[in-house]
Amino acid sequence: MQAEHFHYSESDGVATIRLERPERLNALTFDSCTELRDTFAALRTRDEVRSVLMTGDFVSAERAAEIGLYDRVVPDDELGAHAEALARKLAAGPSMGLAVTKCMLNAEASMTLPEAMQAEGWIQAECMKHPDYRESYDAFVEKRGPDFVRNWPGWGEGEG
Repeated sequence: MQAEHFHYSESDGVATIRLERPERLNALTFDSCTELRDTFAALRTRDEVRSVLMTGDFVSAERAAEIGLYDRVVPDDELGAHAEALARKLAAGPSMGLAVTKCMLNAEASMTLPEAMQAEGWIQAECMKHPDYRESYDAFVEKRGPDFVRNWPGWGEGEG
């Protein structure tokens, strides 16, 4: 993917967008916003891209945390550990639920609000049929962490 207003690269399922106008504090222009919008729209349809990392020194990490611009801000020397912990948390989560969430976010981007609400109602009902839903409920009631791994297809086969 070629970009005019920022640097774009992909590796191991991660798309990286790096703003490169430090002389302007990486301020966004109408053209760069349009290009970013189009890039994000294209990325929604690319299953091989599972994560997008956007970088650029346009605001300090402290200010970004203050205004809620980023999900999390960590010191450089802790980034690897935090990224690995997040990846492990996602991997231990309800994989079907995460996959459905990504799918619905992509689909609902082109729906009207009433269409999206109807689609959400339907998919929520379908998700409630999956064993992960029951495991989430039971874990909440029992005040313990959920164990989604045991709900993977094929878990426990050949035992007993």
